Amino acid sequence: RVLLVNGDLGSLPLASGLFGLALGNCVFSIVFDKGRALGEVLRVLRPGGTLIFCDLAAREPIGPELKDDPAAWAFCTAGALEAAGYVGLLEGSGFVGVDAQALEDHGPFASYSFLALKPR
Repeated sequence: RVLLVNGDLGSLPLASGLFGLALGNCVFSIVFDKGRALGEVLRVLRPGGTLIFCDLAAREPIGPELKDDPAAWAFCTAGALEAAGYVGLLEGSGFVGVDAQALEDHGPFASYSFLALKPR
């Protein structure tokens, strides 16, 4: 069963513990408050639920010249973190079993897949 909902990832209009699986593709790199968004995903997952997403990860911290560029936000680069930054946010939000896998090189960025579990 698939449920598509229009909402704000920082304040999902969904009940807690509703889903066993959450999927995302190039979502967190365009979210300003990633910690809040990950907390909301954790909230709507059932205990033992899984988050899987792919996103761009920066090889080095993003400088202000990109962070202030609307086009860079549109291309998912301005808000990209280093892979370790995503892992730290996932773990800091309460996820466990966090795994990050590099998929494809894009010069100063790389595509990564991330898997994380909500504790039981």
